[in-house]
Amino acid sequence: MHDAVYKALYSLPETIEALVRVVAPRLAADMDFARLARLSTDYATAGQRSRYGDMLWECRLRDGTAVLVVVEFQSDVDHTMPLRLLQYTGSAWLEWVRARKRVAGTGIPLVLPVLIYSGRDHWKVPTSLKAILPAARARWLAVQPGYEYLLLEERRGGTRELPEDNLVGELMAVARARDKEMIRAVALLRDRMRGREGGSLDRAVAGWLKSVITDLEPRLAAGVEAATTTMEVMEVIKPKGKWSVRWYEDGRVEGVERQLRRLVALKFGDDAVGRLAEILSPFPDSDVVDAVFDAAFDAVLDCDGADEFFARIAGGRMSATPAPEG
Repeated sequence: MHDAVYKALYSLPETIEALVRVVAPRLAADMDFARLARLSTDYATAGQRSRYGDMLWECRLRDGTAVLVVVEFQSDVDHTMPLRLLQYTGSAWLEWVRARKRVAGTGIPLVLPVLIYSGRDHWKVPTSLKAILPAARARWLAVQPGYEYLLLEERRGGTRELPEDNLVGELMAVARARDKEMIRAVALLRDRMRGREGGSLDRAVAGWLKSVITDLEPRLAAGVEAATTTMEVMEVIKPKGKWSVRWYEDGRVEGVERQLRRLVALKFGDDAVGRLAEILSPFPDSDVVDAVFDAAFDAVLDCDGADEFFARIAGGRMSATPAPEG
């Protein structure tokens, strides 16, 4: 299931371009992504089946130089990864030369090996082949392979910064989000999918979201199982009732306004925060707070502007407030 979800997502040119821009921005600036082409990762040689990585793409620099992007997906820590990726890269090079009937000595493509790791434990395996070689005399170290791969950890967030306005960056932000951060992360991804509902990218992102959400909260698995688009998945994961406590720091009445202020600031900016107290204060009993809070969460996620948000909140506040007795 893990490999299938990731292969569907990274079988699309838009995702590969976003990935390269995250892990190798300087190289990406010189790449002609209009010439991206997906290559097979299986070929037969000498009667045996060889495999080189989960995903293989060829691109070109603006001067025509070929670049092979070797992508591997991993959900568990594997201490043989430097050797495995070296093998996959070598096989890809050899197949590229063979398929194009290149003469020996005429050059090979540049290579960009990338490991996307989605496991919960920190990735402790070196990214350099030399780091796992035994200690040796200096003169021998010089002739050892200097292979190194690029690492992108989804959930730990310690490998690199996430760029703005980037599909892979937005996916990583969802995987790394905690508490109130999830609102902004999901909203950004929702905005990217707007107008593309049901397309190949939308379906691939939905599959990835289902995998991440199911892992974080197994009891939601049945709810997201039938979802096929990003919006359908988001409708399931919107926190309701006790579920809202998972995304926020606390569920106490006195903490609701503080949380909503932060959410509004993330989505609509600091200027909108001052208008919030006029609608949400003073708070009524806890049952009404729950209803208002649910309406506020939905509005932050769904609304595009501050005016639309406050109109939704005002309507939810009034409908949730009990009528005066008598």
